[in-house]
Amino acid sequence: MVTIKAVIFDFGATLIMDDRFDYFDSLRRAHKVLESEGIAPSFEEFKQAYLRVRERLWNDPELREYSYDHRLAEVVKLFGFKVSESDARIKKATDVFCHALIDSLYMEDYVPTLLGRLHERYKLAVVSNLGIPEVLPITLGKFDIKKHFDAILASGTVGYRKPSPIIFEEALKTLDTMPREAAFVGDSLYHDVQGAKAVGMKTIWLRREILDAEKATAVSDRIIRELAELPRVLETL
Repeated sequence: MVTIKAVIFDFGATLIMDDRFDYFDSLRRAHKVLESEGIAPSFEEFKQAYLRVRERLWNDPELREYSYDHRLAEVVKLFGFKVSESDARIKKATDVFCHALIDSLYMEDYVPTLLGRLHERYKLAVVSNLGIPEVLPITLGKFDIKKHFDAILASGTVGYRKPSPIIFEEALKTLDTMPREAAFVGDSLYHDVQGAKAVGMKTIWLRREILDAEKATAVSDRIIRELAELPRVLETL
């Protein structure tokens, strides 16, 4: 029997709760920055163009990740403005969106204690699909849990998003852990469970609602309804 040495977490809706995030309110705030700089049309025009650009980038066949700066710059260019993703105005708008997201995030009260217990026994990491990488260290620091993680990886830094094997393999390399020695915990069947399983990791599917157990375990090694179940479940892998 292989011993689990590392536990890797998804970020949003798994480790940190993100259901209070108002995406379009945050986008509106980013738009106001660009509008004040004279490089954006009306919000409705901007939003529709943004959604088209986001969809195109998300559908990259190689699962490459593009920074949020890149996304905003691509939108602004559609309206004839000459900008690059390194433009200070673009970065200012990204920062506004970033902090609107961070301000909306929250964590279940027991999670810091749980992570402390787990870190006494396992290497821990966070792997997230985020085009704004700084969201991870800022948020983990805000909740005083950054100290529990041996690796923190965002797709915006790695350049590829889950379920690409590249981001999972990068995490394993950073942790110096073999795939069979690691368990991935996440709420998405496609991004988390299928992606981690494809590289040989054990998988724990976090589904907070009640599901048919037989169906759930057909796609994941284990299923949990809350993170509090992890210590017990990890013992059974």
